[in-house]
Amino acid sequence: QAELLHRSRLQDINGEEPDPYVEQALMVTIAGVAAGMRNTG
Repeated sequence: QAELLHRSRLQDINGEEPDPYVEQALMVTIAGVAAGMRNTG
C-alpha cells in the first residue's frame, strides 16, 4: 500500500495523469484494511 501511494503521489507531483491501475489497486488495499478493521473492532 505504501508503494502504491508513493507511485500515485509521484504521478501527481510530475503532473502526469493518474494510472488507473495504480489508483484501483490503492482503493482495493484501502478497502481491505477497512474490512479488516470492521472484523476486529
